[in-house]
Amino acid sequence: MTESAPSSSKPKRGCVAAAVALLAKIVGAVLLLIALLAGGLLWYGRGSLEAGAIGAGKKAFMWALGYRGPLLGYWGTPVIWLEAGGDRAYAGVATRLEVLDISNPSDIRTVGQLALGGIVHGMVLDGDVLYIGAGDAGLVVVDVTDSANPERITGLPSAGYSFGLALAGDRLYTTERDHGVRIFDVSNRRHPRLAGTFRDTPWSNDVAVVGSLAYVADGKRGILVVDVADPQAPALVTTVPLPPAAVPALWEPIDPPPLAIEIEGTRAFLAGVDHDLLVADLSEPRAPRIVGHLDLPGETMDLRVRGDRVYLAQEPWGLAIADARDPAAPKLLGSLPRFGSAHTLALAGDRVVVGLLAQGAAVVGARDPSAPALLGRSKVAPTARGATVADGRLYLANGEAGLGIYDLAPDPAHPRPLAQVPVTDYAYSVRVDGGRALVAAGQMGLVELDVSDPTAPRTVRVFDTPEHAFAVGVVGDRAYTAEGMYKFAEMDISRTDTDKPVRAGNKMEGGYAFTLTSMGDVVVVSNYMGGIEVLDPTGKYPVMPLTAREKEDRAAAPPSPISILWTGPKKVVGIAHDGPIAYLSLYTGGLQVLDLADPSEPRLRGKTSLGGYQFGIDVRDGLAAVAGHQQGLFLIDVGDADAPRKLTLLKTRGEAYGVALTERYAYVADGSAGLTVLDLADRAAPELVAP
Repeated sequence: MTESAPSSSKPKRGCVAAAVALLAKIVGAVLLLIALLAGGLLWYGRGSLEAGAIGAGKKAFMWALGYRGPLLGYWGTPVIWLEAGGDRAYAGVATRLEVLDISNPSDIRTVGQLALGGIVHGMVLDGDVLYIGAGDAGLVVVDVTDSANPERITGLPSAGYSFGLALAGDRLYTTERDHGVRIFDVSNRRHPRLAGTFRDTPWSNDVAVVGSLAYVADGKRGILVVDVADPQAPALVTTVPLPPAAVPALWEPIDPPPLAIEIEGTRAFLAGVDHDLLVADLSEPRAPRIVGHLDLPGETMDLRVRGDRVYLAQEPWGLAIADARDPAAPKLLGSLPRFGSAHTLALAGDRVVVGLLAQGAAVVGARDPSAPALLGRSKVAPTARGATVADGRLYLANGEAGLGIYDLAPDPAHPRPLAQVPVTDYAYSVRVDGGRALVAAGQMGLVELDVSDPTAPRTVRVFDTPEHAFAVGVVGDRAYTAEGMYKFAEMDISRTDTDKPVRAGNKMEGGYAFTLTSMGDVVVVSNYMGGIEVLDPTGKYPVMPLTAREKEDRAAAPPSPISILWTGPKKVVGIAHDGPIAYLSLYTGGLQVLDLADPSEPRLRGKTSLGGYQFGIDVRDGLAAVAGHQQGLFLIDVGDADAPRKLTLLKTRGEAYGVALTERYAYVADGSAGLTVLDLADRAAPELVAP
């Protein structure tokens, strides 16, 4: 009898079963992870998977780039949107709501506040309910019955970025930038319910509604007429393109220019940076026509209409009032210039409440539209950002309060105020060159002041720079400003017959220019996420490789600021120098030392970590002082550039943003505290001197 060989089918079947079971577990784990992720996104998006995914992605993006912490407050707190009712005005102040008592315009007071979580771009008041378009935070509903205690009722996250709002009957319309227009049922006023979405719009800014038609102001396409009779199926009726800009832009805008729209009777009024005031005829509602245009002195950011009068916020110029009785030929009735950088406005009886960029709010009397008068404005608190010492005087860039000038003689420990000069917008930094002070003034641009008599400084001119002037440096007869997304602007300050930049940099890819400094014959610019950019105005240094455009620029118009990009330290927010050595303050990275003896080949030397957040920096006689925001002022021994050594940290009275050193004293631009003075006689143990 022959024995059969043992069978191997059972072990094989056992291995297959084990593999299948393992695979099932893996698939189950993956499905569970997906379910948990989807559930988390649904929770974060308050029931909208799309809103949750977009919101989480934005949060992760902001975190990864380091756009968090006090950097988000560096710009001050601009009033971006206003609504008014009776003696109350509701101000969207960056990411919070402020309720203002305007009953006495000479004493405007904040009576209530509420954090919203997103930047306010639009509001609609309906009795005691305030609907707010709060950017990333979406649509927020607030009960304002009690002015002192506004209460958040509910919020619906944005699928894109909540911007403009319009209320028509029981429907609320919100524009979502590149995610279209959302339509909410507000028959239950305190709990909106999404009823439909119109998506065929690349850049919706604002919306106005008449009957069954919504007129969408789109920054790319113009006026979109949308049939919203069925909110679940809104349909595009027609598109009305905007006419070419009266004055072509000198540089490509970062985003499509914002548009605001209001409708009065059979006319639509549009306010836009590139078009000022446009008037459209709606006598054929489904086929509107642009019929009128009015050029204005500033950049038109917002408008309100009452009858035949149009009130326009002119950034940074002021307030304009137009007569639109003839829609084909609107004309300027009156204006109030230079009282602040007007960004938004609201009407309260015969008064206009104006929201200012980083300067609070103002109330303007407009009973006589040909002669509007400033009745009052909210008190401006100091928010010092930068300081410099020149010719025995201290110059303090004091945020909303403008430029402060102080005499350091006879007692440098107690600077004596000489003058306080408003700059309409927001003073970030100052550079003194001979008898003039150059102030980087945000949206206002570069302000040139004659300070030959420091007790009576005089504004000479204002250069309208391309975006947002944060810092200023000088090389020869040229001034340079750090311009955010546009890198830099270059001004010829030897001429007195111009207030236009000579040139400006193109948009920065992946970065933001917060600061710069001039070092001999070069300018060092910080590209926040891209490293250091060295500008060579004299054409002296070799740059390899040059682009074709750079070669043309250098050949055609030297000096031209050719860039030498060095992808070294990122997140640089402060730059100082001693000879060819640059000292860099990194937002969350401490101090780094950069050798620019050969600007075309920057070389990193020493570095030291400091902890927390850092801003401005100054260097003198082997000592570096770094403004550490709420931590105070760091002192670092930089006598050996290869081995900087932290000496001490002294808490200041406010939030240290900038610093200027003399032989013995440190003058700190101390945020909400204004100016703080430190005695450095003993560098290891500095003393706080009462201001």
